[in-house]
Amino acid sequence: MPGEFSPVVGSQPIEYVEETDYAIEVADGEYNWFGITTSWSADQGVESTSITYLPEFGASNKLEKRVNVKLREMYEGEITYHPQGDFSFLQYFTGSEGGTADDVTSLQVGEINESDSTFRRLLGGVGEEITVSVAEDEVVEVNGSFTFGEATDWSSTDYTDTDGSHATEDTTEPWSYDNLGSVTYGGTEMDGAIDSVELTISNDLAVVRDANSELSTQIDAIVPVDREITVSVEFTYDNFDILNEVRAYEAKDFVFEIGNTTFTVGGVKFPEAPYEFTADDLVADSLDSDPANSLSWTTTTP
Repeated sequence: MPGEFSPVVGSQPIEYVEETDYAIEVADGEYNWFGITTSWSADQGVESTSITYLPEFGASNKLEKRVNVKLREMYEGEITYHPQGDFSFLQYFTGSEGGTADDVTSLQVGEINESDSTFRRLLGGVGEEITVSVAEDEVVEVNGSFTFGEATDWSSTDYTDTDGSHATEDTTEPWSYDNLGSVTYGGTEMDGAIDSVELTISNDLAVVRDANSELSTQIDAIVPVDREITVSVEFTYDNFDILNEVRAYEAKDFVFEIGNTTFTVGGVKFPEAPYEFTADDLVADSLDSDPANSLSWTTTTP
């Protein structure tokens, strides 16, 4: 590389493996490919508190008497990728592959800096929120966020050891808007022209800290205590029948397909159906549901 400065390029591998024990490094792990990942960001640092205090006699800097105290460390991560083949990764947010469960499995994310051949892992990752979205003229996209319990230092030692393996690239073409179909509400195909569908799973995570914990975050457990499942549909109106559905406010199944996967969101209610008349555009808007009461998905293998 020309010049004396060697920057870290942003195009670096990331991969994940399921944990057996929370925040315990997986030995000889077989790491997995997320999908066509376009962004991975790690937010890390310390949680601190700032104390202002009374000065000593004769101090000339009374206004600056302050001490900053480190409380603990923190690690979070966010990923954006285009799924290929299936949506099995959702299980780290829903608790079960193909459905929901109260307990979720933690995972580890491996980061590799091939600029200097160093490796690091974020440990004890629990899924906080994930969104699956597909819109006109776009490729299906997944955005997910995690809270982690610990991280290793960057090291020249490969974390896969001798018997593990790094993720292998999947060359399957990702799905696009063309693969979205069979959008129904209450068993009936939705009126209007569907412009986009978005599914969001959001876990409210209780972070349990323990003074006896050996982790730098002191997080002894990360426990989901509440979950919200919502859908959002953007469409162009061809009539106003949806207003009757909103006024009835009855729970119905919202079903849609992406490629070979059928999603069923149970107990969906839409609280409002906004629209606007303008002189130079069509009547279009979005329906945003209140929290649903179930989610399942099935994938058909060709």
